[in-house]
Amino acid sequence: MSIVVVLGRLIHRLQMERDMSVLYLSDLGPGTKTFLLAEYMATDDALEKLTIWPGALQVRTQQT
Repeated sequence: MSIVVVLGRLIHRLQMERDMSVLYLSDLGPGTKTFLLAEYMATDDALEKLTIWPGALQVRTQQT
């Protein structure tokens, strides 16, 4: 599978986890914690499927 696809899926899972965290903090219902814990697991699974981490992500400073 392409690294772009795997990274896209990881980013999607992180966004879903963030959404569930907001719902949990706003306390919209008793089942929210269960959904949040499920999102944690789904994010962990997506992270485990990431076999390579993009290595050249260093910030380059512009030399004058």
